[in-house]
Amino acid sequence: MALLNRILPLIIFVTAVVLIVFTYITNYSVTPNAEGPSTDLGMTAVYIFGGLAIIGIIADFALTAVTDAQSIIRYLIMFVIILIVWGISHSMAGNEVTKVYENFDVDAALSKFIGGVLILTYSLGILIFLGVIFTEVSSAFKS
Repeated sequence: MALLNRILPLIIFVTAVVLIVFTYITNYSVTPNAEGPSTDLGMTAVYIFGGLAIIGIIADFALTAVTDAQSIIRYLIMFVIILIVWGISHSMAGNEVTKVYENFDVDAALSKFIGGVLILTYSLGILIFLGVIFTEVSSAFKS
């Protein structure tokens, strides 16, 4: 298991780098726009890595539930926190629809959903950044 923990991140990193380089080379050397086989490859990679991430999250939760049932409370607390941040983000998002949005068949509900997801992403990014800073500062004082 320790060998898998060391090799798997390396395999994922190398695969991601190869896909990014391939996408960049084929996208900018063949066509100057964002359409074509490299875009399809990039979206396929996003779907594959996203699916693997979801499978990993579910497997980690199942393994934790079997080995340490008390720690499920942490998962539930984090889930509730994300739901609260999502609710706040969704309530803050606007539902405006411009002519550009209409070209892509975006209505008011979808515009509000997209805005909520963007605000959620920004909020979680800021929370993660502050968490990293807090962890580093607190570990510096403990040493």
